[in-house]
Amino acid sequence: MREILQRRIERPDSEYIFYNHEGERLTHLSRGFKSARKKAGLIRWEVKDGETVEVRFRFHDLRHTFGSRLGMNGTDLKSIMEIMGHKTAKVAMRYQHPSPSHKLEAVSKLDEIRGTSSQKVVELNKISDRPR
Repeated sequence: MREILQRRIERPDSEYIFYNHEGERLTHLSRGFKSARKKAGLIRWEVKDGETVEVRFRFHDLRHTFGSRLGMNGTDLKSIMEIMGHKTAKVAMRYQHPSPSHKLEAVSKLDEIRGTSSQKVVELNKISDRPR
């Protein structure tokens, strides 16, 4: 995909990134996306009822990935809003999903502030039978 986009930028045959042989905008990308998704091995996982299951990876998920990566790379919220065409910060925040490793790195920075470093990560389990 990166190669295709790079060719489109270097040699623009149309004002659109996705266009047909006449340079007109493509409006239905489902079949092409499904084929590309399978070739690239794009899979989306969710936890449902305590079990990790594969779910359909939609074209729209690419917008969430884009917004998330912008945020995790330190792009300011106003720029993300303008790049993605969002009018409010609330909508822009819906498209940002920091990865578990990104969140762990953020918390690990607290150790750097204190001058300590702990490589041990302990997973905590919820206790639902806790007396109140």
